[in-house]
Amino acid sequence: MALRKSGPTTDRPFSTDAGRSLAAAEPAAAAPVPASAQAPAAEQPKPRKFTALIDAETDARYGRLLDQLRTAVGPIATRPDGSGRSRAGYDLSRADLLRALLAAAEDDPSVMTEVAAKARHHYVTP
Repeated sequence: MALRKSGPTTDRPFSTDAGRSLAAAEPAAAAPVPASAQAPAAEQPKPRKFTALIDAETDARYGRLLDQLRTAVGPIATRPDGSGRSRAGYDLSRADLLRALLAAAEDDPSVMTEVAAKARHHYVTP
């Protein structure tokens, strides 16, 4: 029984370019970078993704609160559409609700006190 040698052979050189000919390999031309992407990172901080696993009841409560906020505020037009204009009819998102709740907790000490009490109650701590 002969052992098969893995890796490149002299008649078939190893290539990671699946389906491409090695003889025709040419360096790819760099795509032009849009002006908006050339701005320094300090001017445009990268958004951070926030994910939370919540139970169905909490998700439903979040949805109800978001619906109440959307009803109170209505559609807004503050998001740029990329062409220098604002996008009309933008409904508030869960991120908008979270930002507003964070601002309320930061601005009003009584709100933060209530949030702390609810957090303690959730974990049944005195």
